[in-house]
Amino acid sequence: MFYNAESKRNRSRGCSPHWLLMAFLLCSIGLSSRGESKPYKGAEYRTIQSFHFGRFEVRWKSAPGSGLLSSFFTFHDSFNPIAEWNEIDFENLGRYSNQTQYNVITPGQVQHVRADTLPFNPHQAFHEYAIEWTPDYVAWFVDGYETHRQTGPHIQQLIHGQKNMMNIWISDNTSWVGPFNPAILPVYAYYDWVKYYSYTPETSSHFTLQWVDSLEAWDASRWQKASHTWNGNLVDFTPENVVFRDGYLILCLTLPGALGYNGGPVIDQDVDPPYMVWARSYPDKLFLFFSEPVDSVSAQNLNNYILPGFSVTGAKLLNDGRTVRLTVPGIDLNLTLNLLAKDIADLASPPNVMSLSSIKVIPPLPVP
Repeated sequence: MFYNAESKRNRSRGCSPHWLLMAFLLCSIGLSSRGESKPYKGAEYRTIQSFHFGRFEVRWKSAPGSGLLSSFFTFHDSFNPIAEWNEIDFENLGRYSNQTQYNVITPGQVQHVRADTLPFNPHQAFHEYAIEWTPDYVAWFVDGYETHRQTGPHIQQLIHGQKNMMNIWISDNTSWVGPFNPAILPVYAYYDWVKYYSYTPETSSHFTLQWVDSLEAWDASRWQKASHTWNGNLVDFTPENVVFRDGYLILCLTLPGALGYNGGPVIDQDVDPPYMVWARSYPDKLFLFFSEPVDSVSAQNLNNYILPGFSVTGAKLLNDGRTVRLTVPGIDLNLTLNLLAKDIADLASPPNVMSLSSIKVIPPLPVP
């Protein structure tokens, strides 16, 4: 997605120990103390406030590398963690170049995980991710569209307030994250902004924006820098690895003697072409939705669309900049169709152009 990185500014940073959480970690479930130093150092940034329901958004570029992961999630701090476990995750494993994982963890540390293939590499460029948490469902969004939803009895077990968190760490579970090679260090995860919306079911959107943090500097009234670890985590979280530079939050994964950010200027460049998210047919037309705003000339070029068995006679880019209405006289709503599209460009400079791709056309939604 296109973004003007020059609008961000470099600000200062600070640190603050997270003594309450450290006490919980040491006393409740026998976690490693700061005195028992781990071989690597990671970072975690977390809100002071807990939230009950809402929408949590982030613009984020995750960290590459086997053995590690970076994340955006919500978590309930508790002195009885197993019995009261409440957590909702986006986890990007560095071993995969096209995957994210969604998870809801409920009391007893019961996991409801789903791995999802992404049409881009989440470690190469910034993308937008969001979590919606309501009494009835938890849903995950990538680049503004819903990619997964969970309902059912386990959602009703999310009864505790949760903090919004981001971290980078190494798991000892190599079957999950892969083997780790310390030669890849240092490694970084980059965060551009975070937004929080309260759950307001009485409104048309069901969510109301409460705050936006541009992450240009540490807001100590809202966020804490963590100082803890746990069994199975090969890193200590240290405040020195929570860094603000060039208007971005950078979570660092380093060796103990090389704390902080030692990379160059933050690169915020759109390198991903648009991709088709969904296509839905209606009498004499179909609607095609893209992952980001697209160039009107390429989006309205009839030569860029093929629907086998039918003629595409018109293409109109709608006002949202992401939806194209294709005119298809006599389209058969009872057939399973595959739409082909190519050469659709985004608004980046230079533009990224979509190669030949196909998508299944979904029939109309039934009338209630």
